[in-house]
Amino acid sequence: MKANKIVLFMILLLLAIAVLPARSISVDEAVNLALSSSLQMENAKLELDSLKRQSKDSWGTLLPTMRVSGTLAKAENPATYQEFSNTSANLAFNFSFNFSPAMITSIRATKQSYINGLLTYEQAKAEMKVNVEKLYYAIVLQEEALKIKQDSLQIKKDRMDQALTDFENGYVPELYVLNTQVTYQNAKPEVDEAELSLAANKRNFAFLLGLDISEEITLTDTIDQDMVEINEATLLGNIAMRYDLSNIANSAKLLKLNKRALQESAFLPAVAVTGAYGQSLGVIKDDNWLDLDNYIETKSLSVTVAYDLANLFPQSSTRQNLKKIKETENQLSIQYRMAEEGARLEVLSLFDKLQTTKEQIENFDRTVRLAESSYKMTQESYNNGTSDYLDLKDAENSLAQARLGRLSSQYDYLSALIDLEYATNQNIR
Repeated sequence: MKANKIVLFMILLLLAIAVLPARSISVDEAVNLALSSSLQMENAKLELDSLKRQSKDSWGTLLPTMRVSGTLAKAENPATYQEFSNTSANLAFNFSFNFSPAMITSIRATKQSYINGLLTYEQAKAEMKVNVEKLYYAIVLQEEALKIKQDSLQIKKDRMDQALTDFENGYVPELYVLNTQVTYQNAKPEVDEAELSLAANKRNFAFLLGLDISEEITLTDTIDQDMVEINEATLLGNIAMRYDLSNIANSAKLLKLNKRALQESAFLPAVAVTGAYGQSLGVIKDDNWLDLDNYIETKSLSVTVAYDLANLFPQSSTRQNLKKIKETENQLSIQYRMAEEGARLEVLSLFDKLQTTKEQIENFDRTVRLAESSYKMTQESYNNGTSDYLDLKDAENSLAQARLGRLSSQYDYLSALIDLEYATNQNIR
């Protein structure tokens, strides 16, 4: 009896899961899910946290070295290898502090590394946003294209069924029925393949967002969005905000700090302060170790200023490293100019693509309207017997191709707009 209840419960549970509504997701929700659950973003966050910790603790290099020690010693007679009865005690405190101006500059360099890490993390988030948005709208495009194919397939099926009925009533020859059947059967595999491809892409998308791949999801946003007015001069004026250019600029700042730290360590003297304090008792007898007057106190303090004369020679390793840093600075300057020119070309190319796809969408809008009118007129003509089956099929195919072309152009426009936002690091939509 108990086993039957368990089986019944499992069946009810499976039925409840089966009838759960599909999860509706907007493009903004998809981006937020990916940013919060992506393993790639989690790894980037760990790297940023490590840089933050290093920046926070960088002042620790200024801490002095401090050591406290206590010693109890019992000597041994080297002649008889017998232990002396005398036991001595020693308590000591030692510290040392080394300082160079390069230490302060190194702390600043560590903090600059964290700033660079923040920019890298923001870039990773922006790249994830681009990838999710483009995949989101690619699936939307796939869904819309599938609907067009399904509608076209349904029309072919209805025509096949109608042809079979007309044949049974003696209105059309058998060859006409065979033609409609062949047309339907040829179109069906393409629709089946599109359905399987869409299901696979949705599972991959759910995995990217950190969702259960078996969970049914519904994408709520559409490709058909309003056109935006973009000023070319404004886009080019904001090129310096790009992530790649900012990364090069930040790398130059970090290199400059490292160069300064190396110069300070090479050409400025270093200061070392050491000190020691101790209390020692040569012979412990009875309770004399409790009387501080029996202890011998020792103190020492020294300040040392040192300068490495080897760094004065051009052939020294430090001077050679400074030359390498200078060469790297020149390379970064060239890289920045090259990246800046490349950014201008990319932005202009995307801007031109937006204008081109915008015109394509407008052309396809006109084409779709004409194709819809042509299809309606051909269908009426076919029903009246003044057009043949091939004319109707051509009109139907033209309408489907026009709708697919418009969808494809709309996706191209939206995709270029997303790329342009990333290329200029600004919101355009």
